[in-house]
Amino acid sequence: MHYNKYKNRKVQIDRYVFDSVKEGKRYRELALLEQAGEISDLELQPRFLLQDKFRKNGKAFRKIEYVADFMYKQNGKTIVEDVKGIKTDVFKLKLKLFEYKYPELEIKIIWKDVVIVVNIPSATRSLIQVMCAKNGFQKNVKTA
Repeated sequence: MHYNKYKNRKVQIDRYVFDSVKEGKRYRELALLEQAGEISDLELQPRFLLQDKFRKNGKAFRKIEYVADFMYKQNGKTIVEDVKGIKTDVFKLKLKLFEYKYPELEIKIIWKDVVIVVNIPSATRSLIQVMCAKNGFQKNVKTA
């Protein structure tokens, strides 16, 4: 078994390797929502430039980037999403810089066992329930 520095177990789903089981599970959920037409343009590991590289007094400083877990479109908005087990100081700082530089983007942070509620039209609810059941999410699916 391969663990990262936060003792999360890496997991492979489809052709992607995720840093944690939780992140892989969220990918499955987003992929199902994309198949059902609830979200579009799902992208993995989108990169956002927070500060350009520069030189000062002959010393080179590297660029600073924020790499999120996912990005997608929902109801005309671009959503950037990150799955976190621990909110490190570095993450908190990068989040502040991201919010300042990209005010037009909505960011969702999933940590601990926070549940994100997505309003699903009844026409696609049964399809999502079937797909969720096939992928082991049946206990989490509730009808409205």
